[in-house]
Amino acid sequence: MMFGCTRRKCIRTVGVLPVVFVVCLVAWSYYAYMFRFYPKLVYPNSLVQSGLYFVLLHFLLVMFVWSYYRVVSTSPGHPIKIVAVPPSSTRLVPRGIELNEGVRRADYPPPLIPISHVADSNMGSGDSLLEEESDRGYTAVSLHREDDEDLRASARPLETKRDGGRRFCTKCNNWKPDRTHHCSVCEKCVLKLDHHCPWVNNCVGFANYKYFYLFVTYTMLYCLFIFFTMMGTILWYGGDDLMKGLYGIDFHTIMLFIVSGIFALCLLVFVAVHAGLISSNKTTIESMEGARRVRLEDNSVRLARHVNIYDLGAKENFLQIFGANWRLWFVPLPTSLGDGHSFPYNRETYRSLLEV
Repeated sequence: MMFGCTRRKCIRTVGVLPVVFVVCLVAWSYYAYMFRFYPKLVYPNSLVQSGLYFVLLHFLLVMFVWSYYRVVSTSPGHPIKIVAVPPSSTRLVPRGIELNEGVRRADYPPPLIPISHVADSNMGSGDSLLEEESDRGYTAVSLHREDDEDLRASARPLETKRDGGRRFCTKCNNWKPDRTHHCSVCEKCVLKLDHHCPWVNNCVGFANYKYFYLFVTYTMLYCLFIFFTMMGTILWYGGDDLMKGLYGIDFHTIMLFIVSGIFALCLLVFVAVHAGLISSNKTTIESMEGARRVRLEDNSVRLARHVNIYDLGAKENFLQIFGANWRLWFVPLPTSLGDGHSFPYNRETYRSLLEV
């Protein structure tokens, strides 16, 4: 803490600056296009052309602003608080260490209890049956008993820790559902966290990923529209000579032409990358991690390096985010399927792990 400002408050204050920059940049682009380029180069030549440009520009601008507002103002989604860990007891409890009286064991991430030891001890300190990784890239470990209190607290997750225990966030003092990760900037766990985006001063996760993708898509289309309409008009004035067409045009118009082209190219790559992630049902974090430990039907865990159990096929993966109503696919309204705590998975891929 410095001068009465905590780390979180400082991050929130500084995080507003990129949002202000985006708003100012868009406002300037609108001014440069509508009040510099539009009257001088479009309106005097063709009413049909100027009318079409006017309608398309404002449509893209409205959809962009709407999507941007939704991704900035919408919470990405956070796990439901299932347990309340005492503030003084935030670390995991090692096996063989008894808890103080009055503290429920369910308040802690339970230690691994091998199934072979269940009959011998009630909550004993048996050694983990963690096996060595095989040459095929999978690891098998034993799991908790089916009647553990923590497993009854919520739906049984698919993803586990290295020792086979349930994933637990020691910073949030709460269980982590499947595909949930902790954001060090927001200092919270986020459902299906994709990444923390400074340009929206928010995490991109389960509840606002659709808005984020629409935001970058409409921004790309907005920039492409400005760039190509300006290029067409400038080339027309210069007789296919770009430099001749730029001669005599004011500074705002030239800068808008250059900036829109640069942004359009960068955003085109960004949109394509996220389209690939959507088609394979992966987040940015999952694409970088490359492997997860999955709980299987035989009460074991496999480290799946080369398979994605959440990949349902390109069409179903798309519908998970954009919903079944095609009329709302490109509108920034909530249509994503599920609750963010559990996700449908490919059962064939899931069962194939048992055969490895």
